[in-house]
Amino acid sequence: MFYVKLASGAVFSSLLSKGNEKIVHRTINHILLDGPSLRSYRHFPNVGKRKSWAAADASKRGIELAKISQLNDEVYSSIQDDKNWGFEKNFLNDSEIKFGKELNDWVIQNVLFKVLFPAEFHGQSAVEGAIKLSKEFNQNIDKVKKIAETHALIYVPCHRSHIDYLLLSYVLYHNGLTPPHIAAGKNLNLPIIGTLLRKGGAFFMRRSFQNDTLYKAVFEEYLGQLFAKGFSVEYFIEGTRSRTGRILKPKTGLLR
Repeated sequence: MFYVKLASGAVFSSLLSKGNEKIVHRTINHILLDGPSLRSYRHFPNVGKRKSWAAADASKRGIELAKISQLNDEVYSSIQDDKNWGFEKNFLNDSEIKFGKELNDWVIQNVLFKVLFPAEFHGQSAVEGAIKLSKEFNQNIDKVKKIAETHALIYVPCHRSHIDYLLLSYVLYHNGLTPPHIAAGKNLNLPIIGTLLRKGGAFFMRRSFQNDTLYKAVFEEYLGQLFAKGFSVEYFIEGTRSRTGRILKPKTGLLR
């Protein structure tokens, strides 16, 4: 989960600071200082419910550190390789931090290792996506704001992990746009978590309701009310989260 935190923080820091390398460097520095969590909950006999929310928790912490790093602070220059207290000394047995490939869009384009190691490569995909997204996003954000003045927006991102909707909402909010209402599967309407998600803009829906005329009518009216009041909506056009990292075939039900 450390690399999820690292990628989430670096991605969000880049978007929030509009690519300011000094701020991104400071964010990464703070994440190294923060260190990794224990991995034991992912392995027998300690496997438990933490496994279901650990990635979201790591992403949240990365985003928190990215926000803190917007403030001026010193950079702890030896935190990575200090011989006594450095990150590599204490967490990597004196091994150097290395990535198997250059951090560009290789994994997204080829999706080779993610089939074998899906959890470990979520973080790399987030970094790769940001490298492509940040420049394009910053060049077009003013156009999006202009459209949002007179139209309700529909966001249709792909869905590779549970960080997707968190990052999109944060990025929109910090650029002066109202975060969207988010369509979520009813399986996420869990005790406590469901309430928090609903307060964050989620609305829950069944996976399929084409044969339930009443449910369909009520749902269409609900969406109609959202759009009539100018609210934006986000839904994942693939219909579910990709388990392999590959982009899935679009499902256009909500668009219709």
